[in-house]
Amino acid sequence: GDDKTNETVRSVTITVTDVGSNSFVVALTGPSGSSALTSDGNTIDWAWNGFTNTLTGTTDSITVATVAVGATTNNGDGTYDIAYTTTLLGALDHLDSNGDGVQGEDTLAFDVG
Repeated sequence: GDDKTNETVRSVTITVTDVGSNSFVVALTGPSGSSALTSDGNTIDWAWNGFTNTLTGTTDSITVATVAVGATTNNGDGTYDIAYTTTLLGALDHLDSNGDGVQGEDTLAFDVG
């Protein structure tokens, strides 16, 4: 459905498996190459900050989006839940949900690695 809320922040949890140890590092990279995102026609450059655990997307020194890694929970079975929050601070270029080339209010999914 269409997003009628103008939601700019989304918090979720992912589960990772690390059976061999209870010590690991999370680092993210943004979409690039053929999956690169743009804002107002400008390619978004992504940078990971290991001190703040935040992936930041910028164009011309303007922050467009952030993905902040939060708390990690050890589930006791070799899996860990990792919370993260994505914040949209500027517009991301995309087609509307019916693909007719007219921008509209809808959902845009993108992967970080």
